[in-house]
Amino acid sequence: MLGMTASTWDTVTDKGAALAAAGWFMLSIQKSVELASAPAVETAGAILRLAHVLNAALLLLIVVFLVSRRPPVNKAPGLWPRLVAWIGLLAPLALALIPRASLGQTEAIGSALLVFAGTLAGVWAVTHLGRAFSFFPQARTLVTSGPYRFVRHPLYLAELAIVAGLAIERSQPWSSIIFVLTVVSQVPRMHYEERVLSESFPEYVDYMHQTYRLVPGIY
Repeated sequence: MLGMTASTWDTVTDKGAALAAAGWFMLSIQKSVELASAPAVETAGAILRLAHVLNAALLLLIVVFLVSRRPPVNKAPGLWPRLVAWIGLLAPLALALIPRASLGQTEAIGSALLVFAGTLAGVWAVTHLGRAFSFFPQARTLVTSGPYRFVRHPLYLAELAIVAGLAIERSQPWSSIIFVLTVVSQVPRMHYEERVLSESFPEYVDYMHQTYRLVPGIY
């Protein structure tokens, strides 16, 4: 845009993306409240109701931190970091377009537990991340408390657990394809974030050597 510097353009697009994501999350909060209000007679249904209550709280926290977050001190340049961030956000939403599968009680409970555990972990991670929350790969402040003591990306781990749980209850193979697409988008996203944080906070390099990226003891 004429008269607009690259830095200003980055700021405008970042704020625009944050507002767009916040608006979508608000719609998702409304849906979660509706689902949490539905009657549940089975164990899996009761667990999912609790998960929807937690999901509404998680999304509300994200919206608050999106609109009140600190300015970034560094960010990953280029289009690709932003593209994988959008894919990571939008791919799981496609699960809503896939019909539910007919599950046995064990599968239904397992799916519900994954969604519940992932959402609970997400609330824990976002609470500690606070105003350092980033949608694109950016650096604001260094957070190593709470779940970040154990892995570098607990919020992504929580999201993958939620998506896995939702994918189980949807028809195959499309739900599995969406789960794989989510994983594929999050892996480079983590690398971009680590690069930005390492450039911004020298102590992050030592932190990387002391923690696993996603799963303690494995990866």
